[in-house]
Amino acid sequence: MGNTTWAELQKREGSYCFLVCVSTVILGREQERTYIFSLSPLQVEMGHHLRFICLVCLGLTVTWTHPINVTVGHSILLPCQVNFSTHPIDLKKFFVYWQDNNEKVLFYLNEGKVLSEHQNHLYKNRIKASEKLAFGNISLEMEGLTIQDNSKTVCAYYREQDQELERCVCNSTIFVAVPFQKPKLVNLTAAMLANCTTQGGFPQPELTWIHTFQNTSNNRILERSEAGNTSTVEQNGTYYVESVVSVTGSRSVTCSVTNPTSKQTLNVSIPTDFNEVNGTSETWIIVAVIGPVFIVGVIICACIFRKRITNRPTCHDGAAGVRNLMEMVPLQR
Repeated sequence: MGNTTWAELQKREGSYCFLVCVSTVILGREQERTYIFSLSPLQVEMGHHLRFICLVCLGLTVTWTHPINVTVGHSILLPCQVNFSTHPIDLKKFFVYWQDNNEKVLFYLNEGKVLSEHQNHLYKNRIKASEKLAFGNISLEMEGLTIQDNSKTVCAYYREQDQELERCVCNSTIFVAVPFQKPKLVNLTAAMLANCTTQGGFPQPELTWIHTFQNTSNNRILERSEAGNTSTVEQNGTYYVESVVSVTGSRSVTCSVTNPTSKQTLNVSIPTDFNEVNGTSETWIIVAVIGPVFIVGVIICACIFRKRITNRPTCHDGAAGVRNLMEMVPLQR
């Protein structure tokens, strides 16, 4: 397209816009069936561009939201392309700024200059503009994502020199995730219960229980109402979650924790056949108590036997004893 800008695109013939919009509708319907026909990411991205061109041609504002999932501490790209120029354009003709849904400014560009004084302190030293601004790429890189950035919607507002009003041309919503620790699962034998806990993650996880029943290999996912779940928000914003279920009639139980943003899933299982568990425990108790007693008894018997052997008189000792006895008895005359 050379140096074609969006303002020039709006001046194109209506037939061009009509063709673009028809293509958009067709590809948009295909995207709705992405999971069936497995469209490539390139095809999906083409659909976004075609919709954008269509709306601009019709003079409408682009308002669809692009979701972005990210792990805390990582960086994200807020994508936005406002023209398809193959040659550098004069940035002095551009007015661009990004702001979040709380009207806090991330980035501000006017007449080719980045005005940092308009940037909110929450985004200081965290925002990097694209190196291809002159080619219409007004994307931003946002660094050091925190829990406080979760669910923020950010929008890029753009205006060319011959336009009166800027409009939101790119819209992204940020979803931040923190990995959970591996769940801890224990048997509460006396109460026939199982207790599962996990912590350190964000947002609040989806916790499910899977029971394997005795005398069968069938599994069943418990309903949420069958478990006693509690969650607490820690000082750092992460979650501590605890869940307790009855395991009566179960052979084993699995606690599954899923992070809804990152889709991280952690599973831990334990046996809950208490007869088997208790029988095994009683066997070990018997071995632990009787074993040392038996060993001590064997040692004592060996010592006594050895002592008796040591104190038994020999033949030499017997003869000496007889002589001593004869000397003590007076001779009869």
